[in-house]
Amino acid sequence: MASLERHAGRLYDALIRLNEAAVVVELAGPWARGRCNLEFASTYKDLSVSHDIQEYFTDSRAFYSKALYEFEAVGNHRLVAIVENNLGYLLLAMEEYSEAESYLLRARLSFDWLNDKIRSAQADDSLARLYLAQQRHAEAELMIDRAVRTMEIGDEDALLAEALVTKGLVYCRSGRFIEGKQALQDGHRIASRCGDIEGAGRALLVLMEEMREFLETEECRTVCERLIELLSSSEQPSILRRLRNVLRTRNP
Repeated sequence: MASLERHAGRLYDALIRLNEAAVVVELAGPWARGRCNLEFASTYKDLSVSHDIQEYFTDSRAFYSKALYEFEAVGNHRLVAIVENNLGYLLLAMEEYSEAESYLLRARLSFDWLNDKIRSAQADDSLARLYLAQQRHAEAELMIDRAVRTMEIGDEDALLAEALVTKGLVYCRSGRFIEGKQALQDGHRIASRCGDIEGAGRALLVLMEEMREFLETEECRTVCERLIELLSSSEQPSILRRLRNVLRTRNP
């Protein structure tokens, strides 16, 4: 139930469910405790990214460490890699780049060994974001191109849309605006097709943030109207802040 609440974006409701479950889970074995800690960590991660509150970052990191300990104790390599990948993403958001890279590379190596191509691609997506944050543009392009190629032959449209948004961002920051715009438009189209409203909005948000000066006035107006439609009811403060900034600075 807590996982469903989290994926629906109802993060505080997810925490209520998890706190209810924690009392029972504490009496269970390491696998159950690990899963509960992982869900706590992921919920706090989502809260930290959307609210930018330091306490949530700290809580998420602590729960990921607990989950990692439990999964290592039972020898579940897949769940260890999943925790490492999520912890790497969290550390990236905390701008602890060296440690984030270590966890992400380790997770990717494990996913390769497990022949888990989709999660390998997710790790590549996170690595691309990491390298972009460090202005290592060539490495970022290599990672995101590999992620998108893998996603395109799978059936995870929502993840492909996310990877395309990352690709668009990477290419725009590298000055490859035509390719970046195409990736962002593709990400918007795929996210819309699979019902990911916020994902579709994020693609257009990046388009406006990175390419506003290259858009014609009418196109800019159309994109802003679509952004209001998609994101004005978002429950993520960080998304709403970015939306307000885009709408304030849009072309006249």
